Amino acid sequence: MTGPDTLESISVIIPTYNREAALRRTLAGYLKQSSAGSIRELIIVDDGSTDGTPLAVRQFRQSVSFAVQYVFQPNRGPAAARNRGIELAQAPILLLADDDMIPHPNLIAQHLEFHRIHPEAASACLGRVKWSPEIRLTGFMKWYGECEIFRYRRIPRGVLDFRFFYSCNLSLKNNFLTTFGKFDERFKIAAYEDIELGFRLEEAGLQLRYNPKAITYHYQPLTFAEACGKKNRAESARRILLQTAAGGRLLQLEREREARPSFRAGRRIATWLGRAFPVSKLLDSRLPLPGFLYRSLLWYHARKVTEAQCAANASPTPEVPQVTADFDTAAAHRLPRLGPTNS
Repeated sequence: MTGPDTLESISVIIPTYNREAALRRTLAGYLKQSSAGSIRELIIVDDGSTDGTPLAVRQFRQSVSFAVQYVFQPNRGPAAARNRGIELAQAPILLLADDDMIPHPNLIAQHLEFHRIHPEAASACLGRVKWSPEIRLTGFMKWYGECEIFRYRRIPRGVLDFRFFYSCNLSLKNNFLTTFGKFDERFKIAAYEDIELGFRLEEAGLQLRYNPKAITYHYQPLTFAEACGKKNRAESARRILLQTAAGGRLLQLEREREARPSFRAGRRIATWLGRAFPVSKLLDSRLPLPGFLYRSLLWYHARKVTEAQCAANASPTPEVPQVTADFDTAAAHRLPRLGPTNS
């Protein structure tokens, strides 16, 4: 068992790809940490960037007191980039972060405090993600952040299951992770690769808990159309997921949910709303709309994009079991939906 006396330093792992502007904001946040002295190293794995990322890292190195490792690799996806960072990390605690997640000044302190309270090898900490205050927030983005990407409104108390294994703000013991798993590098985009690993770690005994005070700020403006595109692009990752044990478990949960009359009724209503409600500037305004409307339109229009692409490629919609949106409002508060993760 990892003892509390060994949990005094942390390695921060950030994969990045052509996100120089966002990365600069994120790195600046680590300069402001109240517990910067506890950062043993910050590892930036550049997944084949062609922009000014190397220069951004060099300039950042000149301003910090802790070690900064920069590793460049050909573009292989965030799963491979995180694995490379994990291989290099030396601290007993690993913080998995993203290049567009600006840390709150107390982020490091909050993660380390969690691990002092929970020194067990299998204990892990999920932090909170909020939208960056620098972004003009729309009603859709508020809903999307809380209910679609990161389902914080539905987080239960106590130990969380693998569906909450969000790798953009999550810390865990180095020894536990390197002993029981790594990211599956078949996933080439940031979708499903983290919950798939979370499932395998849960099988090994992972105890994931939520600390809402460990905050990062997501710097990624998003329109409704862009969200539909993200959902569509995640289809390739979903097919990989369905080949794994994690995908099998999620499909089992989906089938149980789809059998409920409330789900079937919700699907019919969502189809009607999608056909009747035009996608307009209203969706990207600051006016908040009902969450059910956002969910229905996102599901309907993302599906239309997928079908249109399949038709353009002269191929049928892939015949794989559908991981569906959660229209069962009675179950929504106890069974989080499967959906894409961070960017």
